[in-house]
Amino acid sequence: MPALYSFALCPDSRFIQLILGELGVDYEVEETKPWVWDEALAALNPAGTLPVIVDMAEKPLCGSYAISEYLAEVTPALKSLRPQMELLYGDAAQRGEIRRVTEWFLVKFHKDTSSLLLDEILLKNLSGGGEPDMETLRTGRENLTYHLSYMTHLLQQQPWLAGEQVSMADLAAAAQLSCLDYISHIRWKDIPEVKEWYSRLKSRPSFRPMLAARVGGNPPPSYYTDLDF
Repeated sequence: MPALYSFALCPDSRFIQLILGELGVDYEVEETKPWVWDEALAALNPAGTLPVIVDMAEKPLCGSYAISEYLAEVTPALKSLRPQMELLYGDAAQRGEIRRVTEWFLVKFHKDTSSLLLDEILLKNLSGGGEPDMETLRTGRENLTYHLSYMTHLLQQQPWLAGEQVSMADLAAAAQLSCLDYISHIRWKDIPEVKEWYSRLKSRPSFRPMLAARVGGNPPPSYYTDLDF
């Protein structure tokens, strides 16, 4: 069985968890603390970053985008597990749009927003790194408002972020938002289109293991697992 080296509130790890869940692939979780040097992880991935999958390919699969592309390529071989799921669909232009939106959330959204807020609010606390920097938090929150507005714009044009059906772009975005929701940083009432989109994703079976994950001493808000939130 494949093993996924991940951290419960790492958006990149959650993205891969969602893809594996959508494809119906069973896997084991190797929980890793990203603020602690891990020799085993470094031996698998010289960058020392998450996520990493072992025992699924000839070599370890490292990095969320690389892993997602690998899983998209092997999807035809997994049709017996989940025949209706396509991570990348449509013609070359449609697949390009899915990749564009996926990269937006894996790279830009994470850099502008998730990394700032999660590092200051959660990782500093877990690693004993001191008090959050208020200016960094302000920047992250302002950037979040911009990104949620862009999501609203996309969802006013189509049912999913990159087209007419769910794709890995939606999973990339949902992984980011689920982490920020864990630390109570999404004002759902202000973004009804995004809330309705997230509700549809949240009800999918692939979300259940992710919503059940907890980080010791840092519980999520009471509505976090509710499908009607």
